[in-house]
Amino acid sequence: MKFFNTLSAREKVFLALEQKYGKGNVQPTELRLERTLKNNISEYVFPVLTGDATILECENRLNPNDQMIVLEAGYGIYERNSSLADAAIKLIEKYPNVNAFTAGTTFVKAHLKRAWNGYLSVRRGTDLSLEKMPLRAFYEAGVTQQASATTFSSESTESAGKRQIMPRLVLRGGQQVEIKASYDSFATCLWEQDAANLNIQVVLTLGGFIVKGQDGKADISL
Repeated sequence: MKFFNTLSAREKVFLALEQKYGKGNVQPTELRLERTLKNNISEYVFPVLTGDATILECENRLNPNDQMIVLEAGYGIYERNSSLADAAIKLIEKYPNVNAFTAGTTFVKAHLKRAWNGYLSVRRGTDLSLEKMPLRAFYEAGVTQQASATTFSSESTESAGKRQIMPRLVLRGGQQVEIKASYDSFATCLWEQDAANLNIQVVLTLGGFIVKGQDGKADISL
């Protein structure tokens, strides 16, 4: 009992799930979901399941046969070069670090600040599980990083730009799941990268535990 009391909250969740659903059926994971920013588009729905759309090189989606209990979410943007064999070579920026992005013709780097002015919502079937989580909560930059001349990435620690999801969120692979980022309305937004072979990707990460083979069953619980 003394040992159990020294465990982190995350470890306690893992042990409780493993006890209920069996050893080998519970695995730690982090989903990585991406969308490409387009000019003047203020809503983006993230593909969640492996069969929803083409999976990019660094994406990790939910298997339709499984369920996931989400403990934390992360959010940021990065520049993807589709011409390289390893297309995603840059870290996820957790603040609008203009020096991390290539200058384009019509692309306005300053407009990337708008990527943190909006809300995240999650709908499972007809149920709205998360209505309006402010994207500003994921903004993270040290004072020295905010200077215009900085080249530092904000992804210096594992927890940078991540926040706990409370109450815990359950995603079911066999259920329709809509995860959407909605940005505050704007008349003009030129955040689409127009340099050759480059895109600006908005990235959502969901960390927690996968429970294998739970499609069609009741929501997993502790």
